Amino acid sequence: MLSGMLVTGARIELLMRFYREHPRYREDGAGSYGVCGAVVGVGIAVSVLTDATPLTGGQRSLALGATSFALARMLDSRPRCCNRAKRLAVSATVDYLREHVEIGLPCTRQIICKYVPRNQECPRTLCPYYDSDTELSRT
Repeated sequence: MLSGMLVTGARIELLMRFYREHPRYREDGAGSYGVCGAVVGVGIAVSVLTDATPLTGGQRSLALGATSFALARMLDSRPRCCNRAKRLAVSATVDYLREHVEIGLPCTRQIICKYVPRNQECPRTLCPYYDSDTELSRT
């Protein structure tokens, strides 16, 4: 996400602020806090990009909206998959920035997951990134 922000011309000091002010989020955030770390990253990225603070109503609303938008994309009854969550968050952010902030980021939509053999909880055909041919070629 941050690399994509550089494409938009985001100032490098904004990206450095991101790293300074936002420590790592727990990997089990969705199960423990109810919010996936990828979604938290979306909110942080939009906050940094728009220079939001608790006192900047419009920018703050954009960051909250992006977080909500990305979280809504992840709602399903499937077990956790951090790779699916990250991909959905990036895709949602690209769409949100285009629709609400008028920033276009490049995004590859045709992604095929290569982690299926490593994730016993993978929902396979229910995942938008699953490809049975890729799975068969790895076995």
